[in-house]
Amino acid sequence: MKIIVITGGTDGIGKGLAMDFLKKGNTVVVIGRNHQKGQHFLEDANKIGAIERAFFFYSGIT
Repeated sequence: MKIIVITGGTDGIGKGLAMDFLKKGNTVVVIGRNHQKGQHFLEDANKIGAIERAFFFYSGIT
């Protein structure tokens, strides 16, 4: 399995890619500017049983 890093992975196409990679068994690191969307990504990862392979990092860039 791979470690995938996606910037802007908390919404739209980026989130779709992140979830697809998680479903395939990869570890996914999502970088974003919105804490709430990051939390939603982690909740969705938990729903598919992939929370241990899902990570969100706040970019802090505005």
